Order: sequence, then C-alpha cells, then structure tokens
Amino acid sequence: MGIRDLFSSPLQGRTVLIFIIVTNVIYFMMILWTIPYVMSFADGLQILDMRPLGYNQYDVNQLMNELGIAGRSAYLYRQIPLDMIYPFLFGLSNYLLLTWLLTKLYLLNSPWALLIYLPIIAALFDYLENIGIIYLLDTHPDYSAFEVSVFSFFSVVKSSFSMVYFVSLIIFLLIFLWKKWILKSN
Repeated sequence: MGIRDLFSSPLQGRTVLIFIIVTNVIYFMMILWTIPYVMSFADGLQILDMRPLGYNQYDVNQLMNELGIAGRSAYLYRQIPLDMIYPFLFGLSNYLLLTWLLTKLYLLNSPWALLIYLPIIAALFDYLENIGIIYLLDTHPDYSAFEVSVFSFFSVVKSSFSMVYFVSLIIFLLIFLWKKWILKSN
C-alpha cells in the first residue's frame, strides 16, 4: 500500500493501528529515555517541550544554565532528533484515527469532520516549537524576551490543539462505543 492508496481508499482499522503503534513507540522512547536523560542535567526543571502553559525568558535562562553545555547538547542531539520525527507521526496517525472513527460514526461529511485537522495543526506548532528550542539552545544566552515569548506561544498553541484533539477523540470514542453497545444489546 502506497501513501496515495492510504488517502484514496477506505481506511482500514489495521492501517490506523499500525500508525498509532509506531507513533507511540517514538513517544515512549522520548518519555522513557531522551526526556529523562536531558532532565537529569536540569536539576528537576521541566524541559521546554514539557511546559504546556509556556515559559518566559527567566525560565529559559534558568533551564539553559542548569543544563550546562552537556545538557544542552543532550537536548539538541538526543531529544530534538526524535522530536522532529514525532510531530509528523502524531499528526498523521491521529488524523487517520479520527478520520476512521468519524467514518464509522457517519460524521465524516459533517462539520465535525473539521476536527480531523486538529492533530495536524498541533504537529505544525510542535515543529515551530522545536525550531524555537533549537534556536534557544544554539544561541544561549543571546536571545531576546520577544523571541522567547514567540516560541512559548508556539508551545501553548501546540498544547491547546493537542488537548482539544484528545478531548474530541475521547468524546467520539465514547459515542462509538455507546453505539456499538446499543447495537449489540438489540
């Protein structure tokens, strides 16, 4: 199955599941390996990726100073490479998952179908966040409060779209399961 077939034929649950599994393998590699490794240099401070409410110049300076050269290098060369793969996989797999689910609920041709773009928008802002983090890591301490606020905005928008997506997904999953239960009961 080529990428063109993926979008031109009806989605198979198995295809969606494969994408979700691959995405989560990368996610768990970050959560269990690269993020704890980077945070081991940070004396308990959260890395910028893990701050859904954003950060300011003081937060960034504190983190960058605590990380030191070795920690900033670990962030740049261990965490960021995986986090440059993850947004693509997150956006695609969750787009496919919600598309599959809305198809099963006969809602893909309704206004609700616009929600399938939430993970793609979140992924785009994740890339902008990552570019900002790379810039901050490369230019420390020569960045402005304005630059930090722009990159923080990207983090907040990424988190917001991700949260709205997951709430939507949970709601549609519950509707799907409820409909299956009703059909099975009758």
